[in-house]
Amino acid sequence: MVNPNLKTDPSTIYNLLKSYALSPSTILKAHHLFQQIHRPTLSFWNLMIRGWSISDQPIEAIRLYNLMYGQGLLGNNLTYPFLFKACARVPHCKKFREVLGVFEAMRVADVKGDAVTMVKVVLACSFLSEWSVADAMVDYIEENKVEMDVYLGNTLIDMYGRRGLVHLAHGVFDRMERRNLVSWNTMIMGYGKAINHGTCRGLFEMQNRIVFVFSNDALELESKSTASLSEDEYSSEMIGESSVALDFCCWVFCCED
Repeated sequence: MVNPNLKTDPSTIYNLLKSYALSPSTILKAHHLFQQIHRPTLSFWNLMIRGWSISDQPIEAIRLYNLMYGQGLLGNNLTYPFLFKACARVPHCKKFREVLGVFEAMRVADVKGDAVTMVKVVLACSFLSEWSVADAMVDYIEENKVEMDVYLGNTLIDMYGRRGLVHLAHGVFDRMERRNLVSWNTMIMGYGKAINHGTCRGLFEMQNRIVFVFSNDALELESKSTASLSEDEYSSEMIGESSVALDFCCWVFCCED
C-alpha cells in the first residue's frame, strides 16, 4: 500500500517508481505503484515502459504503450527507443508489425528516427516483405539525412539483396565510409542469390586481400558460385579499399527465413 502522503509529492513518487522500475526483480512493485498514480504524466509512462523493456516480460512494455496511446498520450524521443528494445527482446515472437507501428507513432509525434531506429524498421520491412514501406524508409533516411553507419548500411544491403536488387545494394556498399566483415558477406550473398557469379568472385577476392578469416557462409557461397569459373571469368569490377573490422556475428545470415 502506498503512503497517502506520497500522492501529493510527484517527485518522491517518481523516484520511488524509478527505484522499482529499473530493477527487473522489483518491476511488479513498480507496476503496482504505477496503477495507483492518478493521471500519470509521460515521464511516469516512459519510466514504466523502460522498466518493462529490460524485464523478463518485455511484451508488457508494448502493451503499456498501447494503453498510453489509447488514452490519447503521444510518446516522445525517450519513449520509442525503449519500445524498439522491447520489440527486439520479445522471445519467440517476431514483433515486426509492432516495430512499424511504433515508427508510425514516432512520425505522428514528430520525433525523428536515427540510424538505430532505421536499422530496426528496415529489418522489419525485410522480414514482412513490405518492400513499398522499405522504399519509403530509404526516402526517409535520405530526406532526414540519417547518418549511414555500418549497421544501417549492412541492413540496407541485406534488404536490397533479398529483393534481388543487387545494383542498389552495391550502391549502398560503395557509399559506406566503413565496412566490416558483415558488409562484405552480405554483398557476396546478394550476388550469389542473383546468380552473378563473376562479381561474387570478384568481391570475395577483394575481401581476401583485406582480411584472411571468413564466415562459413561466405566460404560456402564462394565455393558454390565459382566452381565452374575460369580465371578469365573473374569480375574486373573493383571495390574501393576499406578497413574491415573482424565481425563474426553475421546476424544478417542468422535472420534468413
